[in-house]
Amino acid sequence: MKKISIIIVMLLLVVSTGCQQVDQQADMQEPAASENSDNNSADGNRLKVLATTTIVGDVVAQVGGDAIDLEVLLPVGVDPHGFNPTPEDVAKMADADLVFANGLGFEEFLEPMIANSLSADKVFELSDGIVVIEGEEHHD
Repeated sequence: MKKISIIIVMLLLVVSTGCQQVDQQADMQEPAASENSDNNSADGNRLKVLATTTIVGDVVAQVGGDAIDLEVLLPVGVDPHGFNPTPEDVAKMADADLVFANGLGFEEFLEPMIANSLSADKVFELSDGIVVIEGEEHHD
């Protein structure tokens, strides 16, 4: 049920961002839309969102736009399979309203964090609902 709520929130963000862009294009002279954006950040109405990788972060940034404060956990070039989160990383995840991850076991470090402290209700895996095609292991 929580995942459905998260999806609905993200869809509402997409719709509101799309409407805001149309309003800005229709009336380029009026600064009301940008003032409204500034007021949202000053009031703290923006969602704190954490993405696990830069690729996931880019997708979330495109969808969330100005309605979110986005932070990416893993820097460019870091292997998520061998990543060990620091206490600061755990605090970032606990402080986030939503956490977006690739899923399918890509971020192995998430499972113990969810089991120990992070609420699974605020973790959204982008791979949810995707039918996985079984293949053969080619690791040596």
